Amino acid sequence: MKVEIFIYGVSTLRDTFELKIPPQAYEDYHCCKDAIFILMSGSDESGGFCVTSKRLLKHSELHNILFDNTVLNDEQIHEKWIQYKGRKYSCRKNNDGIIRLTKTDLEELEINSGTELMCIRGTDIAFSFAAKGILIEKMKQYDGELEMF
Repeated sequence: MKVEIFIYGVSTLRDTFELKIPPQAYEDYHCCKDAIFILMSGSDESGGFCVTSKRLLKHSELHNILFDNTVLNDEQIHEKWIQYKGRKYSCRKNNDGIIRLTKTDLEELEINSGTELMCIRGTDIAFSFAAKGILIEKMKQYDGELEMF
């Protein structure tokens, strides 16, 4: 079975700990509607993190994340990471398509400044910034062009 994956592009984590959301991902997930993003640690396989919001989670099958962790439900910036059912969660301000991480975030997510993160369309509630794994290896071998941000 062949699985289709949509890649928005590759965002490089700047020395300032800023990461640009590819414009099409920003538009597809209607990010302009959200003042606060909820970040979720990525899978063990892909690393990195996923980006969602209270708006996207509250009517999904994952809505319990908001009710079981009220700190994610209050639409405030919380730089501490919350462990919940095998994943970590944190809140960040939407800076017009720029996500500003902290040094602690990089440690929690096991990424570094300069890391190239592949932005991938996910489910209807989140998109991902993958940092490792087979997709990153395939990206490095890819002869075509991927948009860089």
